[in-house]
Parts: sequence; C-alpha cells; structure tokens
Amino acid sequence: EDDINDTINNVKYTLPTEFEICEDYLLKKLNNEFLFDKEVSQWYKYDQSIWQVATEEDFKLEIIKHLKNHKLIKNRIRISYLTNIILFLKTLLKTNFREFSNKNINLIPFSNGILDLSNNILLPFSPELKFTSKLNINYDPEAKMDKNFIDWLLFISNKNQTFLDVLRSYLFLTLTRNNRLQI
Repeated sequence: EDDINDTINNVKYTLPTEFEICEDYLLKKLNNEFLFDKEVSQWYKYDQSIWQVATEEDFKLEIIKHLKNHKLIKNRIRISYLTNIILFLKTLLKTNFREFSNKNINLIPFSNGILDLSNNILLPFSPELKFTSKLNINYDPEAKMDKNFIDWLLFISNKNQTFLDVLRSYLFLTLTRNNRLQI
C-alpha cells in the first residue's frame, strides 16, 4: 500500500486509478496513434498513411514512456498497475479492421491517398480510415490503360467478351476487397 501512496512536498497523494490514468491522460498522449483489433488480438500503430502491426512489447514501452512523464507516477510503475492499464486500453482503443474494410469497399488506398470510388475523389490519409495496406502506386486520374495490358487481357480471354467481362469484374472485386460473390 505504501507504494501506491506517497508524499510530494509534504502533500500526500494517491496514484490515479488505472481507469483514470487511461481516460484522463493516456488517451490524450496516444493521440489516435494506437488501436487494438480484438478479433485478431493485435495492436496497430498509425504510421502517416496506414495502420501497421505493433507488438505488445512496443505498446508497453510507449505506455511506460508516457507514465514516466506523469507528475504523480514517474518511476513508480508496478507490473499489476501497468497490466490493468493495458487491459483498459484494449477496451478503450478496440476496433475491427476487417469490419471497416468490408463496410468501405468503395475506398481504395493508393500511395498518394485513398480513392473514393463513389465520387472519384482522392482523400488524404487519416487514422479514421483504417487500412492496413495500400497499393504501391500513385492514383492518377489522367492515366490511360497501357496497350500491353489491354493486349494481354484480350490474349488470355481469347477475345471472348464474356470471359473478358468476368476477368474485369474479378479484378475490380479484388481491388475493392469485395468478397460477396465468393463461393
């Protein structure tokens, strides 16, 4: 109990509860940089354009760094205190990346932004747009389809319009992560 309570400048204080430290301090410090996907039990960190896998250890180190800067906690972090904080944060920062992807099939992440197919507008990257990958190519609204690619499509479809339509549909569904027609 004496490691929870302490005196600073002759003023007795109690460490904030784990929930208080999460809500009042850590959520502000983390600033939309981390999310926890409950479905796959994985932490993710936002890296300027997409969410990338973060290890539990990386997340703990980030939390410890912020706790050490807290005026009441500093170097007085107990393992149980840290464990409870991480459990609270898993709940407060929970998300489901697959669900987001399935609900937003009209969005395609490119290297230079996220194309919204509903209006053909390139959106800036944002932590609210929960993508864990992106195409390694810039979207260019002025780009024309390469003649070699068209020739290749015609070749593998044997110039059969039905097969070509199926192939184009397959490519579209793949780019939009749409699996509703999957058998």
